[in-house]
Amino acid sequence: MSDLKINREKVVFINLTEMDDYNGLEANLKGGGSFIAQHGYGHEIFNFQNDNRMCYGYTPPFGKLNLSRISKEISHNELGKYIDDVFVVFTCSREGVGRIICGFYQHARVYAENVNDKRSTRKIEIAGNEVFAEYNIICYTADAILIDRIDRRKVLPHSSRNNGVGHGQQSVWYVETWFDVF
Repeated sequence: MSDLKINREKVVFINLTEMDDYNGLEANLKGGGSFIAQHGYGHEIFNFQNDNRMCYGYTPPFGKLNLSRISKEISHNELGKYIDDVFVVFTCSREGVGRIICGFYQHARVYAENVNDKRSTRKIEIAGNEVFAEYNIICYTADAILIDRIDRRKVLPHSSRNNGVGHGQQSVWYVETWFDVF
């Protein structure tokens, strides 16, 4: 892991299905909504897989982010619109506890929409069909931090109980100011 240097100007919280490793299909999925319940997986299953020294993360549902809520410095390449140097905080919901932090990407490139570059390492077989697990966030594995499931204890404020600050019902929380976080 590189030195933890958070860019406090570009922060987004993204809620995932709770998994142990986010490194492929797992049997112990918790939460995640109707897609997970119906299909038994989510596209975030590879969020912390080392793929040639990179991690490719997914934002449920549908892999879309409103980049202008993160920064006005929006760039574009062949894969789409993006912002660099974003601090991404991944959360998951734990029954009886609330939303907890499960991992981080620092210095991430965040795309507005899903990227489907047919990367073979993100293909999975489900019920005899090949599925591509799309992504919209990229960072070096050295900048990705996954908290062990038993060590995930930091509960985040819920906006309805914290003057509108914190995670609401949406899977994405765009932090307006760093003071909104804690």
